[in-house]
Amino acid sequence: MTAIAEANSGVLVLLSKPESPEDLMHDIDRLLGDTEVDQPSGAEGYNEIGLGAQILRDLGVGQIKLLASPTKYNALAGFGLEVVEFISPGGPEHN
Repeated sequence: MTAIAEANSGVLVLLSKPESPEDLMHDIDRLLGDTEVDQPSGAEGYNEIGLGAQILRDLGVGQIKLLASPTKYNALAGFGLEVVEFISPGGPEHN
């Protein structure tokens, strides 16, 4: 949220999902680059991406600077979205 505030614009989409404490810690490690980046698993991962993409499209977002570790998102173009930059969570510019 600090990065969004510093940019004076942006959108935060937070989707809730049931997950174990281990799943949550793995996701945090992955976002911080401490573990191998994996693709979303199965239909659940694609449903989350699709839901987030629909929300962004409805808000009029087109090009995205994504606060996440670099990951390939194949279906975003179908929603009129393009990731133009990945911003590392907790990177030096956000400390």
